[in-house]
Amino acid sequence: MTTLTTEDHLALCNALADAARPTDVYQAVERVLAGRPGFGLFTMLVRTPDGEQVRRVHTNNPQAYPLEGCKRMGPTPWGDLVLERRQCYLAHDAEGIRWAFPDHALI
Repeated sequence: MTTLTTEDHLALCNALADAARPTDVYQAVERVLAGRPGFGLFTMLVRTPDGEQVRRVHTNNPQAYPLEGCKRMGPTPWGDLVLERRQCYLAHDAEGIRWAFPDHALI
């Protein structure tokens, strides 16, 4: 796993301080992560107010992962970790992607 540098932290802090909209922050996070080995897909999802669905609010691959509509998230280990317990999940390898996402072949 690659750690963030001091410059990365500063870039993210500056993006948070200067952000006029949430997408400014998502783009800053993407810029920092894009320089890391193995970087490919970066999306941000938000949970709908009813807690039943997620909506994509940022993607670096709009052809495969468009910014439209919502999708229901059934009970999964990933959903329990991220949606229920509010913990971050970063997949470090192909097995981590398979574990977390039903559409792992596309990712």
